[in-house]
Amino acid sequence: MALFADDAIDELLTLYGESELEAVRRLIGSATLREAATLIVESQTGLATIFIPHYWAEFYHDGRGAFEAPGGRFLVYFADPDDDPRIDGGYPVRASDIRRLSREEFYAGLAQNTERAENGQDPFMFVVRSVGPAEGHPFFDALAVGAAERMDQFAEFAIDAFIQENLDEEGPQKSTARVRL
Repeated sequence: MALFADDAIDELLTLYGESELEAVRRLIGSATLREAATLIVESQTGLATIFIPHYWAEFYHDGRGAFEAPGGRFLVYFADPDDDPRIDGGYPVRASDIRRLSREEFYAGLAQNTERAENGQDPFMFVVRSVGPAEGHPFFDALAVGAAERMDQFAEFAIDAFIQENLDEEGPQKSTARVRL
């Protein structure tokens, strides 16, 4: 008889993984990445993985270097991401999901910039040829601190509960031992 059945290991990984998932969500500043973070428990390998599908999560986490628009073009971003017509329906997940502004969208944004400038307001749309580096937000690094100790506590609790459930309470092998929880 195995000490733990596969479903008990899955349950342990799920409980621990969900706890760590909630902890890492509190550390992620991006609402998009926070909502996208999911737990994947793989029974065959005995692994629990916190996964974020967005290609740009790595740049958010680790930071990125400076970059320029290719071929003399412009980089365009919006003061309020809700105004960006390229992300209608959410931020791109895969790099192939990125779309350029249409000519009409670009000129409409420039017109709004002109109107706002005349009224003393901040720009609606920023148009630049390059941007400097961005620092990262290493939320997984912060989560890793103390992770082994937290897993040990989860495992100890699970083993104690397993022993309690499987102690003989009747018959000749009745045990009077109890594990402290």
